[in-house]
Amino acid sequence: MKNVILTEGTRERLKILSLLFHVSGFTVKVAPDLNQAAQVYDQLRRIQQTAPLLVVVDYHHLGSQLHQRLEKLNILSHVVSEQERQVLIGAFRWSEEEVQQLYDNVAIAKSFNFCLSHQLVELVSQHCCSSDATCQPCLA
Repeated sequence: MKNVILTEGTRERLKILSLLFHVSGFTVKVAPDLNQAAQVYDQLRRIQQTAPLLVVVDYHHLGSQLHQRLEKLNILSHVVSEQERQVLIGAFRWSEEEVQQLYDNVAIAKSFNFCLSHQLVELVSQHCCSSDATCQPCLA
């Protein structure tokens, strides 16, 4: 079974997405914040020799200011390799400037996949359930 870690979203949204991912065939872990999610990610990768999918449910839940969000995402630089492409970040809206700031300020941002929040489950079921278990980016 494929593993997914859900983090950084409202309690209700995490519950709903947890159920939807479970029904889609995933083993779901919910971490209340990105620090805990990074720890779970690292543990699962070591135990299973394969990286789980880490889903940041709501990018704007990371902080109210851009610098807070960038700082939090840099936590992932310690546990996620650029080759894994197993981080999916959802947001209700994306601006080109914000994505560019991510690329400029987060070391591994080029390995992230970005999508709109309402596309999370559809994207994962279509693109992340392949045999090689890698995600395809949904925003260029």
